[in-house]
Amino acid sequence: MCGICGLLCLNQHQSVDPALLERMNQAIVHRGPDSAGVFAQGTVGLAMRRLAIIDLAGGQQPISNEDHTVVVVFNGEIYNFRELRTTLEQHGHAFASSTDTEVIVHGYEQWGDDILNQLHGMFAIALWDASRQRLLLARDRMGEKPLYWHHSAHGLAWGSEAKALLTLPWFERRINPVALHHYLTLQYTPDPLTIFAGIQQLQPGHKITVERDGEPVVSRWWQLAFLPKWELSEADIIAQAGERLRAAVKRQLVADVPLGAFLSGGIDSSIIVALMAEYTTEPVRTFSIGFDEQHYSETAYAQQVAQRYATEHYEFLFRPDDLVRLIEGVIGATDEPFADPAALPLYELARQTRQHVTVALSGDGGDETLAGYRRYALDRMLQLYAALPFWVTQGWCRPLPRCCLSRAGCPKTAAH
Repeated sequence: MCGICGLLCLNQHQSVDPALLERMNQAIVHRGPDSAGVFAQGTVGLAMRRLAIIDLAGGQQPISNEDHTVVVVFNGEIYNFRELRTTLEQHGHAFASSTDTEVIVHGYEQWGDDILNQLHGMFAIALWDASRQRLLLARDRMGEKPLYWHHSAHGLAWGSEAKALLTLPWFERRINPVALHHYLTLQYTPDPLTIFAGIQQLQPGHKITVERDGEPVVSRWWQLAFLPKWELSEADIIAQAGERLRAAVKRQLVADVPLGAFLSGGIDSSIIVALMAEYTTEPVRTFSIGFDEQHYSETAYAQQVAQRYATEHYEFLFRPDDLVRLIEGVIGATDEPFADPAALPLYELARQTRQHVTVALSGDGGDETLAGYRRYALDRMLQLYAALPFWVTQGWCRPLPRCCLSRAGCPKTAAH
């Protein structure tokens, strides 16, 4: 998983306190139990906790270029790092390790901030350009890796979790009432807000730059494009989806540690397990969690998939006592209020899985990407409903959206 944090003093006469940097890094030790790294030089400090996945011996961070003028810490994985490395070597760059992190350093030397467009993967990056006295913070296209930041008279601070920022002695812990309103409405806090007044999330596909003696500037480096629309036959859509899924799974199997997969028995995770079985010679290790109450448990479906692809299957049970035992841990693992009850069994599944593998692929995001929830079909209807006069929506047809959403399998709170 890994985690990063850091500080930049905007006053050129101040220096970063290494002890404070260490305290921030210690707050996220659970993200990276394998090693820690710190870079502190004048006004800037970078730190990270590492969960080693690629180049276990040579991938220690921070990583710099040959003359140590560009230094980076990074949370995530770059899936096309080998192709980028080959290109950069053709441009004359010399590599000192086999880690994917190093392509960020040399890529920045070659292309500047445009390196972000070259990276295929998930990432939160903090890069210091000493020759230009310039800081770059960046988050991946879809926001798979988190990045929180806080700006005050003391400078700019950032971290993979808000916990790192809460260690700052000058930070005053206060609730953001606007974020609380959104949480009570949506059941989560939408970025760039956080539940903490004074802390923001860097949005997906965005970056923060701080030039010499300047203020932080937030800008978008990537935008999801909805045009042009393709006109394809159903057969072509199925074929292209298969190709893209195979490529996505294959590139995520690059690791120097044991891999596995969460298997619920649903379509998304089952497809991933099937594709993993295509590309591995050893049995895929799969992990499921279920309940004693068979009406709610899906382990029977997971068992069918595990048998079909001859996986090394592990199954765990989540019982009422586990809820009481784990709830404090779940709260501690989340930086903000989070209303999804599935977080509890998922936490236990991850905890148990970690005893066997370091990395587990999952099918999360499939329903959102492919509009798999039935409530998505009601979006156009609800837009028309929202355009009606207030006296209509709050009068005789007020129960309508609640009824429709209920039929679509949505929680009642979604009607609000």
